[in-house]
Amino acid sequence: MGELYRGEICDALSEQVKQLLSHEEKERIVLNLENVRRIDATGLGTLVMAYVNARHRGVDLKLVCPPGEVLRVLRVAKLATVFQVFATDAEALASFR
Repeated sequence: MGELYRGEICDALSEQVKQLLSHEEKERIVLNLENVRRIDATGLGTLVMAYVNARHRGVDLKLVCPPGEVLRVLRVAKLATVFQVFATDAEALASFR
């Protein structure tokens, strides 16, 4: 992904989350941010909307592997307390149990 900021990348993520949420049996979503090197307000808004849409459908959404700069932005925006953030996919999946 590289960068999660204005435009097509945010639109693509929103669309992918909508598709995942369209499956009635979907109960969990893990977004791996390992390859995201930059995020801006639009990217944060996209993550928040994904979270809100998931919660409205009773789906848990968790974030995994945000690089240092992305994690810093999440913390500054006070979103690291909203999202459950995990260091690895295995930790995130184990948290669902």
